[in-house]
Amino acid sequence: MKHLLSLLFLLLLALLLTGLPSASSMPGHPMSDLYDHAWGYWWFGTQIAAGKLPLHTDISHGEGGSLWFIDPISALISLPLQCFLPLSCTVGLLAWIQISLSLLSAYTLNWRIGQDYGSAILGAMIFVI
Repeated sequence: MKHLLSLLFLLLLALLLTGLPSASSMPGHPMSDLYDHAWGYWWFGTQIAAGKLPLHTDISHGEGGSLWFIDPISALISLPLQCFLPLSCTVGLLAWIQISLSLLSAYTLNWRIGQDYGSAILGAMIFVI
C-alpha cells in the first residue's frame, strides 16, 4: 500500500513540475530548445506518414540536407499521440511521461538500496529536481 501511495505522490509531483498539458502552452522556458523539439516531433511524424525515413529535409539551405533529429525515441512515442492531440499537448504529455518514469526509476533504485519509503521518495525528488 505504501508503494502505491508513493507512486501516486510521485506522479502528482511530475504533474506539478510539468503542469497540465494544454493546447495553448508547452512546458519549458520559451528561450530553450523547446520549440525545436516540438517542430522535430511534428517533422518526424510527417516524414513517417509520408513513408520516408526522417533523415533528410528540403527546408535547409535552399536545397535541403541531412537532418538527424536529436530525440527519435520520443518522436516515435509521440506519433500515436499526435493523431489525437494538438502538438503542444503531445509535448506536455511526453514531458510528464519522461519525468514520471525518471521519478519512478529513481524511487525504485533508492528503495532497493535503502528499503525506506521516505528516503526513496526524497532520493527520487532530488534526482529529478
